[in-house]
Amino acid sequence: MCERTYIWSARTNVHMETYSVRLRGFSFSAAHFITFGRARCEQLHGHNFRVEVEWTGPLGKHGYVVDFRQLKAALEEILAELRDRVLLPLQNPAVELVIDRGLVRVQCGKNSWEFPRQGCALLEVENVTAEGLAAYLARRLKEAMAKRVRAVPEGLCVCVEEEPGCWACFRETPDRSGQATMDDR
Repeated sequence: MCERTYIWSARTNVHMETYSVRLRGFSFSAAHFITFGRARCEQLHGHNFRVEVEWTGPLGKHGYVVDFRQLKAALEEILAELRDRVLLPLQNPAVELVIDRGLVRVQCGKNSWEFPRQGCALLEVENVTAEGLAAYLARRLKEAMAKRVRAVPEGLCVCVEEEPGCWACFRETPDRSGQATMDDR
């Protein structure tokens, strides 16, 4: 579904049109745990995550916001890196990760695990929550599209469903000054 938004700019006294394109129906299964402070963490468990993306911007010279094929391919490549893996946070002081001889040893509070390295996705996040995954996917998608087709969105929203009906969304939108701001509500 495509959404068309009209924006009035008081600075330039002109109407600006912005469009949004959405991707739905993407999913991946993975295991994770989240931490609660420095001493507690959940047991390892898995989810069938679902992902939706909304990319916002003006129409380009060819009459579309972004090439759907490229956006879908970029998202699928990122999700393939997470699919059927244990998702581990690299920026969490409560989680100790040791990679040695093809194994990843994980210590978190009273819990410890050992996984084959190829079965893990090491993520630049503090906590592998639905919110953290949404922000991670948004960042990776922006990077991938900038490389693939030099596309940069005016706004980007990535939502992750952890279990039926439980969604977390990360939004990056331009503020009034034109600088990007982040709103994860």
